[in-house]
Amino acid sequence: MLAHLFNMVAQAPIENLDWLGNLGYVALAVLVALEGPIVTLFGGMAAAAGYMRWEFVFLAAAIGNFIADMGWYGLGYLGGFDRLLKYMPRLQRYEPQIRVLEYEMHNHALKLLLVSKFTMGVAIIPTLIAAGMARVSWRRLIPVSLAAETVWTGVLVIAGYNLGDYITQLEQGLQYLALVGAVIFTLVAIWLYKRVTSSFFPKSAESTAVSAD
Repeated sequence: MLAHLFNMVAQAPIENLDWLGNLGYVALAVLVALEGPIVTLFGGMAAAAGYMRWEFVFLAAAIGNFIADMGWYGLGYLGGFDRLLKYMPRLQRYEPQIRVLEYEMHNHALKLLLVSKFTMGVAIIPTLIAAGMARVSWRRLIPVSLAAETVWTGVLVIAGYNLGDYITQLEQGLQYLALVGAVIFTLVAIWLYKRVTSSFFPKSAESTAVSAD
């Protein structure tokens, strides 16, 4: 059944998918705000298949990530961490990082924000919340967020586009295998990347605190 649906979409004329161009980019921005890297990669693959335009995929993904950044920053700025825990108890796991980062934001805000942008959510959430709690000016946050998104989103869109272009050139049977393999490889790669970045980012924050003292 799934293979049949995939085959129908793959063989559908591009002009019959105009609705995707009108609504797909809005949906892409929303999904990127929730789960950025994976959705951005698939957006690039959709562009390679001709269902979306790569420049609009890039723009929608960048907007989605920027909205997510401002959302986490706003939660910290308006609520404070203790108040947030009442409504979002899952944030408890970020408490050690946030306590350190809130203090360090006054002296190392730009450096911490820039480094955290490349950790796929491992450090960016506590860093943005801490930035809000520390009342880091949004005028300082926005340029860092936009600069990082330009690089990070561009890399993901290009990777997804090249991967999608490779898959579309394969025979139909191999396309399914390549697509499944690409999904598995992407998930494993992101999991490993998060494990690596989560191991060094808290240490870097703490070492910054020591050097500041």
